[in-house]
Amino acid sequence: MLFQEKFDELAAGLAPLFARREPRAHALDYLHGLLADLPRKNCWTMAEHAGKTRAFGLQRLLCQAVWDEDAALDAVRGFAVRHLAAPGAVLVFDETGQEKKGEATAGVGRQYTGTTGQVSNAVVAVYCTYAGPLGHCLIDGDLYVQEHWTKDLERCERAGLGRDFTFRTKTAIALDQARRAVAAGVAVDWAAGDEVYGRSAKLRGFFEEHGIGYVFAVGVNFAVPTGVGPIRADVLAAKKGPQAGLEPALVRTGRQGAARLRLGIGRHCRPSPPPAGPPQHRRPHRPVLLLRLRSPGPLHGAGRPRGDRRNQMDS
Repeated sequence: MLFQEKFDELAAGLAPLFARREPRAHALDYLHGLLADLPRKNCWTMAEHAGKTRAFGLQRLLCQAVWDEDAALDAVRGFAVRHLAAPGAVLVFDETGQEKKGEATAGVGRQYTGTTGQVSNAVVAVYCTYAGPLGHCLIDGDLYVQEHWTKDLERCERAGLGRDFTFRTKTAIALDQARRAVAAGVAVDWAAGDEVYGRSAKLRGFFEEHGIGYVFAVGVNFAVPTGVGPIRADVLAAKKGPQAGLEPALVRTGRQGAARLRLGIGRHCRPSPPPAGPPQHRRPHRPVLLLRLRSPGPLHGAGRPRGDRRNQMDS
């Protein structure tokens, strides 16, 4: 059976993480439970699915057993990319949240989450998805913890974050995930994300340096760097490129709604020669692709990521 064959392959990659056979067996039961079609998933329901009468083994796996979660992430990422790698693969960055009660859970706080579409008491994590013609899979994820947590080191320690915990924005988390993916040799041609990630010059610069194309959402007032200086994204889109010395922008309109723009750089783009003039104006620039969207809908363009996912969360 193909499923069991691939499951055994993944299990073999995770086996070296556990020194004893008991936690290794519990880990496989946990994986089976995650992949099972259960109406509700927790240690008790997954233990019952594995034929166990108690959930102690799975609970100990998650709370007390010693194993390297970073190495587990590397093993899962390697397995996923090994089977899904294909030309045109995309790294997609996005965050999701889950409502929580109380104040004890690591990272919990009042913040916007797309899960509820409003500000509520929740935990939020930033994820990186590897997507391509053969399928898609989460290959990385980090908890986003609001900055006010760093002002209470005892609370950080109680929640398991450690007293040396430091704040990272969502874009900083995404950049770390991108670095890990590239360092691991993940074959990727494109990156994509919503406005939270599109406004990060460091994240966009990382992909430019590594010859990876990207399509990120940006606000209409975003200042796009060009050979003639920064220009508002909506102004640049209206000019459709040639007047600004750039490649023609693709413009798309749809149902009425808040205007959004997609900022993109083609793969392997290199800076053009700097224009003549005073040194302060001699800044290299790259061809830019802008797509204007007035409503959710696909992004049209050969080989470019599709989809328009919105999020109003601040980084």
